[in-house]
Amino acid sequence: MPTVKYEVNAEDVKPTVGGPLPKPGWYNARIASVGYREDKGDYLFQIVLTDGNHKGFRLWDYINFSNSNLNWRIAQLLNAVGRIGVDGNKKKTFKGSFDPASTEGTSLTVYVSQTSYMGELQGKLKAYAPLESAGDTDVEEADEDELDTEVGEEDDEETDEDAPVF
Repeated sequence: MPTVKYEVNAEDVKPTVGGPLPKPGWYNARIASVGYREDKGDYLFQIVLTDGNHKGFRLWDYINFSNSNLNWRIAQLLNAVGRIGVDGNKKKTFKGSFDPASTEGTSLTVYVSQTSYMGELQGKLKAYAPLESAGDTDVEEADEDELDTEVGEEDDEETDEDAPVF
């Protein structure tokens, strides 16, 4: 069998879920890592919660920046990491470019819900917001169908039909 090279840090030894499953709600977090999946053409964001009992809980999000159907998710992320500022003007258009990997280490707030996958409850990232405005963010402003659409969902066997309703 061939040998493999590795490079890991002590933080990775912790359980990947980081403790008890968070109840649905807003949590402070940081972007721990960003990777590009060339075969899928999307970016994988690993988000780590930084709050109390849920500190270390990890969530993953897949975003394809060239898919215009995901503009709502892209706009949330860009606003949360400070790349755009909405300032209540919902008709404003933003254009630009950036390296998604440059968001690593950025603190933000995420809305966590719960979903069922193969009979087990799991945390699911539903929305992004900047740290200072998370309490002002109304998750119900987004279309419910959009909130239930998870980027990369077609890769999973997960179905929202089994998910608890919150």
